[in-house]
Amino acid sequence: MPVIGIRMDKIEAERKENVTIESQMRISPVPRILQVQETQIPGPTGKVTIVEVQFEYTTSYDPPVGEIKVNGVVMFQDTEKNRQKLIKEWKDKRQLAPDIGRDIIYRMTNHSFLVMMNLARELNLPSPMPLKIQTQGEQQGGTTIS
Repeated sequence: MPVIGIRMDKIEAERKENVTIESQMRISPVPRILQVQETQIPGPTGKVTIVEVQFEYTTSYDPPVGEIKVNGVVMFQDTEKNRQKLIKEWKDKRQLAPDIGRDIIYRMTNHSFLVMMNLARELNLPSPMPLKIQTQGEQQGGTTIS
């Protein structure tokens, strides 16, 4: 697995008071890749070349009852060819190469949602990830949930 770690650099969360909710609430989690760059980190046998993918994940609510924002870095280590492909795709098109970037996006989203869900719980905000709760008797994949 080429993703070797995720580092959170900044976490912001705010609950706004005196906002009336008159209709349905919209929750918008928005990921953004900020920068992709090659760097070196210390390893057990000397310096190791990796690619750092800097990201920002923002969850906005409408009506504006609050906002959650996390910034961090996904550390990616793979072959020289794949690292260069990732950097070239970013410089040329400002996007991640689909075959390589899939794991980076997955890990970034997974980690960010865990942090944002905990922050939302602490601030008594709706979860940034909609969770469908099934009632007794509803079926999922041919099985009855009881």
